[in-house]
Amino acid sequence: MTAWAVVVTLPTTAEQPPPGVDPVRRVGPFGIRELADVYAAALRMQRTGSAPAGTTVDVAPYDPQQQHLEPRPPLDVYALAGLIRYEPDTPTGWGFPDLYARLSAAHGHGQAADAWRVACGLLDDEAEGERLAAAAEQAEQDARELRLAPRLAAVTRAARSRACIYTEPVLRRAAAMLADMLDTAERHGVTGADLDGVLGLPGGCLDAVSSTVDRDARKVTAEQVPHLLGLVALALAELGATVRGCGVALAEPPAITGARAPLMVRLIPGDGWTLTFDSPRGVPVVLLSAGLGDVDAAAVAYAVELVHTNQWVTRRDVFDGRR
Repeated sequence: MTAWAVVVTLPTTAEQPPPGVDPVRRVGPFGIRELADVYAAALRMQRTGSAPAGTTVDVAPYDPQQQHLEPRPPLDVYALAGLIRYEPDTPTGWGFPDLYARLSAAHGHGQAADAWRVACGLLDDEAEGERLAAAAEQAEQDARELRLAPRLAAVTRAARSRACIYTEPVLRRAAAMLADMLDTAERHGVTGADLDGVLGLPGGCLDAVSSTVDRDARKVTAEQVPHLLGLVALALAELGATVRGCGVALAEPPAITGARAPLMVRLIPGDGWTLTFDSPRGVPVVLLSAGLGDVDAAAVAYAVELVHTNQWVTRRDVFDGRR
């Protein structure tokens, strides 16, 4: 038994169809010729305003070697919504017979319009839900940042009294720890001022987090070192950074009074991250508190840049004895 297809041919000139649009589109198969004829007639009625002028709709034997569009899209609104979501985006008219045209030809205009309206409503609700969820997530993040800001300031002040260069992730982890501890204390009627006067809590949180991070950094393997140093050198490329052995050296001395040698950041198994000078003596050696992730490597580069430009926040005598 011969199967049939409806063949839609879009007009072809020097200017059309647009690039990527196949001018011949087939819909099928249909088991009997009469069904294909009725379907073709329904598409012809939709051509005005939905297809370019000159579009033809014919019936031909079904060719299984050719690609065909589904003739009967589902009326189930959930399935239809999924098809609408992934309907190809083509210039107006040049997608004919598009999903709606085939839905209408198969089920009639009334049923097609009702199902389409509900399916689009489902998509609008989903999009609105996604927008609301994104807005809620952003508001929550803003609230966290607002809550964290004074704690980060307190931790940064504590960092000024320590002979260590702290990366931003370490400072932020310490600030988050401080915020959580203060929230717990306030539920017991104890204020941050009370705790700080007794315990020096911001510095304690910084020391605890830094100790944990530095312990893990000392476990770096020889296989990890080239990758992490490569990330640091890439981030510091504008300062002429180059990888040399277990370190990354900058091209010029930093803006630190009396410094004559460029900075070098090192990552050595058993030692972790350190910062020194690219000179035979290489003293002093200052601890760089940082983890071993790609983000941490970028944070190391930023911290080194701050030291290079004399903008770091830590004790100003950590580079005494510089070369």
